[in-house]
Amino acid sequence: MGLARFAIAAGKAKANSAPSKFFTGLPAPAASFIVLMPLLVSLSSTITGWQQRAGWRLDGPWMEWIVLGHTVLVAGLMVSTIPMISVKHIKVNRSILFPLMLGIAIIAACLVKDSWLTLAVLAGLYLLSLPLAVVRSKREAKVEPPSR
Repeated sequence: MGLARFAIAAGKAKANSAPSKFFTGLPAPAASFIVLMPLLVSLSSTITGWQQRAGWRLDGPWMEWIVLGHTVLVAGLMVSTIPMISVKHIKVNRSILFPLMLGIAIIAACLVKDSWLTLAVLAGLYLLSLPLAVVRSKREAKVEPPSR
């Protein structure tokens, strides 16, 4: 359904219109990471060690329902018309270049320490960017002049 909406929108797009800074719905590559979040968390050595120390486990019959609900939520986001942030149009200001590089180095270190948990956190952060994308797209829609 998302691909059909993309094909229709591509046919209606004007030749001189600027490319959008947002995806319509959750893009498939991001959805694949987000739908794998429960698996990534269960494979994390940090989470498994924490479970053993706390004396409880994340598996059980209730976990199947959480994973099912999570999968249905991701599927709904994929076919929705909610705007999601696209990183291809982000321009990096020189003043934040050093903090950005430091953040990337920290993410790389976290990937070495616990890859599964780092990937799950990154997928969750993208999912949490949804309200920001909605607010920014509404703000940009107000600024743009109406097309003729």
